[in-house]
Amino acid sequence: TGVSSSSDRTLKENIRYLSTTANPNCRLATDITELDLYNFVKNDLVTAIFNFIGDDKQHIGFIAQDLLYNADGTDNRIGQIIVNKPDDERSPLSYNEKIYVNVLAGALRYAINEIENLKNKIDKLKKGA
Repeated sequence: TGVSSSSDRTLKENIRYLSTTANPNCRLATDITELDLYNFVKNDLVTAIFNFIGDDKQHIGFIAQDLLYNADGTDNRIGQIIVNKPDDERSPLSYNEKIYVNVLAGALRYAINEIENLKNKIDKLKKGA
């Protein structure tokens, strides 16, 4: 039991990968990379403690408006994908937790690959010393 998402290839089109590490024959996306996801999590994802109006219970989470834009006011590419913007501008913003988790997974994959690369360099230096 749990949350399940339709992920079958037959339900999707225009598939582009953020990394070709697992399969170099995959079609690589050129507009967003795993490095972009990593930088978004490292630099742009700001958590806040807050309570909802009329409720004293504290929560930790995100403010959707903070995800949409960079400090200089330009659109944050990753945040623009995560945040759900309703047609009615007066409706509150929300963010898509499924996409957020996928952003974290891509950022983590990038970080793991960087760690492995550094470990390999250290091992080579140790063997050469």
